[in-house]
Amino acid sequence: MSDDKETIDTGSVTSGSVVPSAGVSDRAAGWGGAFLILTALITAVMVYARVASDADQGTFAESLRAVAENRGMYSLFGAARLASGLTLLAAGWFLLRTWISRDRWATPWVPYLFIASGVCTAVSGAARCGVVPVAGGRRPA
Repeated sequence: MSDDKETIDTGSVTSGSVVPSAGVSDRAAGWGGAFLILTALITAVMVYARVASDADQGTFAESLRAVAENRGMYSLFGAARLASGLTLLAAGWFLLRTWISRDRWATPWVPYLFIASGVCTAVSGAARCGVVPVAGGRRPA
């Protein structure tokens, strides 16, 4: 009788934890980490553009005026927020496919939280991009 099941070396169990063996390469973890680093870099651009756009004013009308005056920076802020959300979503998707999540040795809640946060951030960034044309139609008094 031949056994058609594939055997995968997931490592050894030491003190109740799973330690992957030296030969195990998990590309999903590498891609997830790369997307998390990319998210951090894009977030740095996003924060700079948010502060430089000076859109935090006392009233909504004053904020729209500030956005109209700094359309380029506010557009960069919105685009960076959208990109940050998408990269966070990708990171969560890849991290769900890591050996530690697949084999249920760790809670899969963290990747799901990354995905939820990524979706919210991307939607917020898209909304920010939509504010620029609206603010551009109004001219400062």
